[in-house]
Amino acid sequence: MISYLRARQEDYGVFFFIPYMFPTTFFGAQICPRRSIVIPCLHDEGYARLQIFREVLPQVHTLILHTQAERELVATLYGPAPAQTRIVVGTGVDTEFTADAGRFRRNYGLHEPFMVYVGRRDAGKNTPLLLSYWQRYAQETRTPAKLALIGPGQLRLPPALQGQVVDLGFVSPQDKYGAMAAATALCQPSINESFSLVIMEAWLTETAVLVHGGCGPTREHVQRCHGGLYFENYDEFAATTHYLFSNPAVTRQMGANGRGYVLRNYTWDKIVEAYAGVMERVARSEGRGMDE
Repeated sequence: MISYLRARQEDYGVFFFIPYMFPTTFFGAQICPRRSIVIPCLHDEGYARLQIFREVLPQVHTLILHTQAERELVATLYGPAPAQTRIVVGTGVDTEFTADAGRFRRNYGLHEPFMVYVGRRDAGKNTPLLLSYWQRYAQETRTPAKLALIGPGQLRLPPALQGQVVDLGFVSPQDKYGAMAAATALCQPSINESFSLVIMEAWLTETAVLVHGGCGPTREHVQRCHGGLYFENYDEFAATTHYLFSNPAVTRQMGANGRGYVLRNYTWDKIVEAYAGVMERVARSEGRGMDE
């Protein structure tokens, strides 16, 4: 692919590369940076500070970011680039699905109130922290609520969490959306996110979210639409979790706020329109038409 791009670069008007930390992006974006658009999906991690990325990302024509927080991170890591376009667009979210909470509860026998986590069960997604916090919260409050986990990854629950956590593993998309709709809230504890599709999906089912305050993009989403709460330590986790379970009307309103936010900003027609505008800008800067 890299050889082809070098040989045929003048045959194409615009090149897209995603995400930043792949060889296809690193090498490909250097071939014709003046017509290259990178969607870095950047989050605050050690890799992003490597010099090799400082030498590539600021040189391309356009960076498309998912959130203002990601844009600010780019500025912090790579400094100003006056000739570069840095635009916040986000990503498209599928909205055409049904979420049957009752069907999910009947199929899985989960009739208690519960919080749901959807994603990989590993340290990179902060799942161990969530389990640790939930164990302490359940012991201290004697709550009847459960924590339901959906997604891949090996998971060994300590004895203290038996009966407090429901591990569902892989489920069908229909059951995933049903679980989100049935849950009091979805918890996204990860701090390594540039957007977080799962919180958008939860909001589309009108379910509130609880996110880690150390993740700029997810905290930004929550604050922009009042679609949930955030925590940065155990005490805040316990307080926000208790609030969500104890104030159902407010929690439902948060979920409704989130749904409106997704529909206003991240439907595919809006994202495609934004991308078309970015492509047109790159084409004009090269004196090319979009049909080229």
